[in-house]
Parts: sequence; C-alpha cells; structure tokens
Amino acid sequence: MIEPQQALFTAVREKLLEAYPDRVYDGAIPGPETPYPFIYLGEFGQNDTETKSVIIGSIPVTVHVWHCRPDQRGTVSAMCLAVKTAIREAAHGDYSFQARNVGSRIVPDNTTTTPLLHGIVEAEVRFMPKH
Repeated sequence: MIEPQQALFTAVREKLLEAYPDRVYDGAIPGPETPYPFIYLGEFGQNDTETKSVIIGSIPVTVHVWHCRPDQRGTVSAMCLAVKTAIREAAHGDYSFQARNVGSRIVPDNTTTTPLLHGIVEAEVRFMPKH
C-alpha cells in the first residue's frame, strides 16, 4: 500500500498525461527550453487523522499551468479545467478520494522576460482507505 498523497498524485498525473502527453511535469519546474503551455504538478501534502480502526485525512493540492501567450487565456482556462476534472475523478484501488474546495485562478506572471499567464489550481481532497 502506498501513501494516500502519492496515490492521488499518480492518479492525477496519469489522467493529465492522457489529455496532454509531453505537457505534464513533476519534480523540478521545467527549464526555459520547455514548450508552452505546460502543466506542473506542484504541491501534494497530507494531513492524517487516526481513528480507532483507520487513518483518514486530507490532501492539499496545488497544480500550476503556464502559457507564454497572454492572448490565449482560454487555453489556460481549459487546462485548469482538465486539472480540476482529473482531481475530482481520481481513483485508486487502496483509497477513496473526495475532492472539496476545488478552485482556480489565472494571474499574469512576469518572472521571465516573456510575459506569461499562470493558472493555479488548488484543492483539498479527503481520503479514507477502502476495505
């Protein structure tokens, strides 16, 4: 059995790779040679609560979308929707997941010499083991 946050991460990553092959990254943020738009699987945490018989809890999730074309906000919005859908539909054999407080925002990003759009998807996913 793997940790719930890793199970969710893997399920979301697999779902997004189906929709956006070669556009999904994790680990380190991709370098400047990476083609836009792309999705970066950012932070997946885990907060546990021990009950008498099982451990339940929540997983705070943050996923990022970047695009170098500020005039293509719709593309960023569609990719954010795909991320939210992947989070909501995540499934794993060992755990039941329930997405809550799923939201997104799109902000301008001037951290590079090229103006970017930065989509940020945040969610809280509750988990419990399947029996």
